[in-house]
Amino acid sequence: MPKSSASEDDSATLNITIDRALKDSPDLAAAYDKEPQTKELIDTAKKLEGLVRNSGVHAAGVVISPIPLPIWCRCIAPRTTKLSPLTT
Repeated sequence: MPKSSASEDDSATLNITIDRALKDSPDLAAAYDKEPQTKELIDTAKKLEGLVRNSGVHAAGVVISPIPLPIWCRCIAPRTTKLSPLTT
């Protein structure tokens, strides 16, 4: 990836939006304008920017496993529950 106009060691520049990065980096802006794959990637990233990242809570089910489930997958229960998240 092209080097930005900001110092790579300047950690304050890491917490910026994609639009700000396009404004601050002429190389990135040029790639966005000239390269269809770069434009598609950045447009997709803009749609995802700011979305909450978590695993969410979904409907329950029964899973039968030969080994404890946390070895196979991440198991989560609300912190307010009084029940064990897993019944074995």
